Amino acid sequence: MPFAFNLGVTNFGPATANDVLLTVDIPPTLDIAIDDPSLDNCEHVDTQVECRWDSILAGSFRTDASLLLTARSLGEVRLTASVTSSTPEVDPDVESNQFGRTMSVLEAVPGDIRGSTEPDLAGTLVLAYRDRDGYVPTAFTVIGADGQFNLADIPGGRYRLLFYPPAGSGYALEWTFDQRTRADADRITLRGDGSSRVIGEQRLEAEATVTGSVESPSGGAIPAAAVALYRVESPWVPLMWVKTDTRGGFRFDRLPEGRYQIVATPPGGSSRWWGGPNRAGATVLDLGPGDEITAITFVF
Repeated sequence: MPFAFNLGVTNFGPATANDVLLTVDIPPTLDIAIDDPSLDNCEHVDTQVECRWDSILAGSFRTDASLLLTARSLGEVRLTASVTSSTPEVDPDVESNQFGRTMSVLEAVPGDIRGSTEPDLAGTLVLAYRDRDGYVPTAFTVIGADGQFNLADIPGGRYRLLFYPPAGSGYALEWTFDQRTRADADRITLRGDGSSRVIGEQRLEAEATVTGSVESPSGGAIPAAAVALYRVESPWVPLMWVKTDTRGGFRFDRLPEGRYQIVATPPGGSSRWWGGPNRAGATVLDLGPGDEITAITFVF
C-alpha cells in the first residue's frame, strides 16, 4: 500500500537562509517516487532525495514535495533527513538540523497467490481469507478454463483459501489443502514484498447432497420455509441455508465430508430440528464423498 510523506523546511531565523539543501535518506526496504513531477527543486538519486531552495525567509515554512513510498516488507522503517544552508547565522551546527522518523509498515507491496486445479473445475470461485477477516474475504477470483487461478495484487498476510465449485459440478467445497473447515485449513503466507506464492494442484472431492421437503400435516407444501444445515462442531453458524421452493422442497449440494444437523423454520412459525425435539437430540447425518440423502421431511 503506497503512503505519502511530505517534505518541508522551517527557517527559525534570525536571517534569511540561502542555498538550502534538504537531504532525505531512504532505507532500501522502500520504493519511492516524487508525487508531483512538476516540482523541479527535488530529485531522487539512488537512496536519497534532495530538495534545494535558493532562499527561505526567516519564520517561513516551505513544503514543495510529497513522496510516495511503497514498502517491500513489513516491520519498522526509519527515514532520516538533514538540512544545510550557506548562511552561517541560521546554520551554525549542521548536526542540530538532523531528524528522523520511525514508521510501522503493516501492509506492504501486494503480491499474488497462484495455483492450478483439474481443468473440469473451471468456474470454481476461489476466496482468500486473511486471519483477521470475518465472513468477507480479502480477495476472490474464478478458476479459468485451463484450470489456473491467480489472486493478484493482494496485501501481505496469512491466507486460507476456500474453493467453492459451481452448482452442478459434482464437487464439494473445500479449504486448502483438502480440508473441510476454515479452522483446519493450512495458511499460505504472503510476505508483502511483491513476491508470488504458487501452491500445488488443488483437487476437490465428490459432493454429498441432502434433499427434502417442508410440509403441513395434510401433506401440503410449505414454501419459503428457512432450512439451515449445521456442522455438528459449529454450534452457531450454519454452513448453508436455503428457502423451500413453491413445492416445499429444499436441497443442499456441494457438501464436503462431515457430520451435519438440519433445522427448519416455516414462515411465522417456530424452528424444529430434524429427528429430535432440540439440537441436542437431533439426528446427525454422517456424510461421505458422493453420499445422497433424500428422506428428510419436516411436518409443521
